[in-house]
Amino acid sequence: MLDKKYNHSTVEKNKYEKWLNKDYFKCEENSSKKPFCIVLPPPNVTGVLHLGHAWDVTLQDIIIRYKKMEGYDAFWLPGMDHAAIATEAKVVKRLKDRGIDKYEYGREKFLEACWDWTHEHGDIIREQWAKLGVALDYTKERFTLDEGLSKAVRKVFVDYYNEGLIYRGEKIINWDPAAKTALSNEEVVYAEEKSAFYHIKYMLENSDKYIDVATTRPETLFGDTAVAVNELDERYTDFVGKNVILPLVNKPIPVITDEHADMTKGTGTEEVRQFVRRLLENRETRKVDYAEVVGLVPVEAASGDEEHAFLFEEVKCEPVIVLYVEHLGVYLREDVKGGFRLHCGETGYVVYGLVDEVALFIDTAAGYDVLVYALVAAERRLND
Repeated sequence: MLDKKYNHSTVEKNKYEKWLNKDYFKCEENSSKKPFCIVLPPPNVTGVLHLGHAWDVTLQDIIIRYKKMEGYDAFWLPGMDHAAIATEAKVVKRLKDRGIDKYEYGREKFLEACWDWTHEHGDIIREQWAKLGVALDYTKERFTLDEGLSKAVRKVFVDYYNEGLIYRGEKIINWDPAAKTALSNEEVVYAEEKSAFYHIKYMLENSDKYIDVATTRPETLFGDTAVAVNELDERYTDFVGKNVILPLVNKPIPVITDEHADMTKGTGTEEVRQFVRRLLENRETRKVDYAEVVGLVPVEAASGDEEHAFLFEEVKCEPVIVLYVEHLGVYLREDVKGGFRLHCGETGYVVYGLVDEVALFIDTAAGYDVLVYALVAAERRLND
């Protein structure tokens, strides 16, 4: 006798296992049938599948089953993505919750922890696929760190490079100082927060006059090579062409003019760093907008000042710098204002602009070169 209500648990019990045991979803390698293949967009092993995954695989399941009924040798390739940055952030948090520091833990143990996470969540994802009853050929399942896939990725990168489609460029990239890796634009998020604007005196050389430079990131001042003001800003007419003293580093840097320095915002001054200054001096040939490239240069690259190099590595060095400038008597005040700052979507840390000469970029027809970060980031992490 039928139950009054449909009970999916009873109806579906062991059905999927039977399908797999009878190889219903396995493609025929030497088949004479016309082939049809779908590569499942690999879900990240950072967590579990959500409603979006269910919707996506259902559509693919319908297509692959329909093609089977049409007589195709239908092959649906499953796989998972290691999602390096996101997975690392999850594992670091898990270890931190257990009172374990990633760096004290050691490389080998940390890698083991990452693989444990991967296997754990990989099993959960397969269980979810099974609940959906999708027609995946598990005999050929792949993982993005599989040796064959890594070789394929390297081949594509080399081919693209030889064809001139990608190149190494000296450009500003998104840099997460906590994860110590480059980020694509899709991996950074704008988050509104209360930010402190620190007003610091940049003293005019051999004078008691100064320029008020306001910054939300005093830790980046080691990379300053100039201060830019608008040539129409009468407040700084007497400063243009002269030098001011860079606090802490105690070196003279010039005051220059540039139309992008907005005299209606803040103090009307802009810190200019080494990379930006080269572009300013050669703007027509490089065709890079000033506002686009105002970013942070690593201390070692910007000033050669290894004594302060540790400051760039320390994520929370902002208050230390403020104490230094207060001690030197060049600290004016702090204004707290609301605003948006870039953060890494995984670690949550503030993202810096970093000049990188190693990163690869796609040469796009639209004129907006896209950072190819994954391979470079992976190489760096393997070499750490």
